[in-house]
Amino acid sequence: MRKLLFTLVCFVFASYAIAQTRKINPAARQQYDVANGLLNKGKYKECIVQFNKALQTDPNFTECHMGLGIAYTNLKQLKTANEHFTQVINRFPKDHEAYLLRGLNYYEMGDTATAFRDIDAAVLSKPDYAKGYFNRGVILFTNGFNDEALADLNNAVFYEKKNAEYHFQRAMIYEAMGNYRSAMADYDTVITLNPDLYQMKAYNNRASCRKFFKDVNGAIDDYSAILKKYPGNTVVLINRAFARLSLKDGEGACEDFKTAEALGNNAAKGFLQKYCKDYFDK
Repeated sequence: MRKLLFTLVCFVFASYAIAQTRKINPAARQQYDVANGLLNKGKYKECIVQFNKALQTDPNFTECHMGLGIAYTNLKQLKTANEHFTQVINRFPKDHEAYLLRGLNYYEMGDTATAFRDIDAAVLSKPDYAKGYFNRGVILFTNGFNDEALADLNNAVFYEKKNAEYHFQRAMIYEAMGNYRSAMADYDTVITLNPDLYQMKAYNNRASCRKFFKDVNGAIDDYSAILKKYPGNTVVLINRAFARLSLKDGEGACEDFKTAEALGNNAAKGFLQKYCKDYFDK
């Protein structure tokens, strides 16, 4: 009943600053500021024009290449984006964010080996780079390397302890490894930090862990918390119905099935017919 959520997050920065070691042409700086403002607003085609104007004014203004790389990434022109990230790396060989963004683009293009090399370089350049560990961990997990993925997510959480997303993804790795207690601890942290993350999926996932430990009442509480905010979530309604059935609460379960059916869930109709003949006239 529960659909796993695991997200590779490309941290596309709206603004970026490279430690330039020389004075920037004032006109180029002004053009860059206009471009960056457009980038912040998601006007990617317009900001590309302005970044290029700034580069024409000052060809060594490396920040413009980073902005162009981000803009082209958002436009899904990944090869062109990586050409600009490479310009940044050529001038600043230890730029961890350019390595990460280029690596993520390589991954999206199907070049996993080069993606790993770039993300490895990002982490080597900045050993406390939580985003680098996180994204590498996601890729490792999606490719079946659970132990290595967990090590990376442990590092990500170590360096950014209050990042709910990192805790959520680590919890999913723990679940995949059968370590439900550790998964529940991370879901607890997610709910404390950001209860709405992924539309409250931490509650849903924690409920599944709770059922593993026979804490069905706790699972029902979690499903109810989701439904309080998202009352039209028929999957959660059905999950709660089955949890109620396991506690012999047939009436409550059938109310949930009936609500799910009324909301258009076709499976709920079959569950009503199977489990609820004694509660509702069909």
